[in-house]
Amino acid sequence: MQVELLHGIELNVLAASSGTNIKLQYNANGYAQFNQGTEIQVPVASGSVVTVVSYPNYHNYTVAGTAASADTTTYTATDDDVTTGYIEIVATNTAYLYSISVTGMTAN
Repeated sequence: MQVELLHGIELNVLAASSGTNIKLQYNANGYAQFNQGTEIQVPVASGSVVTVVSYPNYHNYTVAGTAASADTTTYTATDDDVTTGYIEIVATNTAYLYSISVTGMTAN
């Protein structure tokens, strides 16, 4: 599944492993439910900074393999990420996301 963000940047949403029931679903309270095992691939370029904001105390995810430890997690893309073309955000338990933003990235 692809999700289009403001400014035309697209995300890929997929299962982190086979057999996983993925879920990234917006609700009327202003956040999206992000279920365990769901992976979001966020495109990055050189100098990109990815910021993920979660509902308070529901930061149950990794960003580029590192566990989020706060409600706002910021990650700067490495050369390896740029070569791959994206970073992965993976839910490790149920999380609720307010936003994912990318700076230093332009639309295709």
